[in-house]
Amino acid sequence: MLIIDETGFLKKGTRSAGVARQYSGTAGRVENCQIGVFLAYASAQGHALIDRELYLPKEWTGSAAAAVPEDIEFATKPRLAQRMIERALTAGSPGCWATRSMATAAPLAGTARACAGGQGAAVGAGQGAIQVPAKDRPNLWRAGAA
Repeated sequence: MLIIDETGFLKKGTRSAGVARQYSGTAGRVENCQIGVFLAYASAQGHALIDRELYLPKEWTGSAAAAVPEDIEFATKPRLAQRMIERALTAGSPGCWATRSMATAAPLAGTARACAGGQGAAVGAGQGAIQVPAKDRPNLWRAGAA
């Protein structure tokens, strides 16, 4: 199973990449923070963190003053999650389910249904799991990528 989650890192300053006043689930409110999106793999044998992306608000992208390379483009948190899942599946991850607790990850379920020939399913209120048939895993996130 692949697990997607976001975590806020509260910050006092403004110089760390991605720091902005934004909602942090860690704080439960809008705070000055960075947001990381994480991908973990879990099985009956154990679990491990396998990928991560730093969410950069729009004001941090495409600006030389932000000290972020100019080729880095804005990406939503669900898009960051899609890229990580795509990398995991391309690398041969055996995960055929993806679950998330990110409130902003709702587009992932629609993408899975579209790319899995209508066989993917989102389950639960506020949380979701997507089962992808093995034959559809390599192309899961390409067709509906946002």
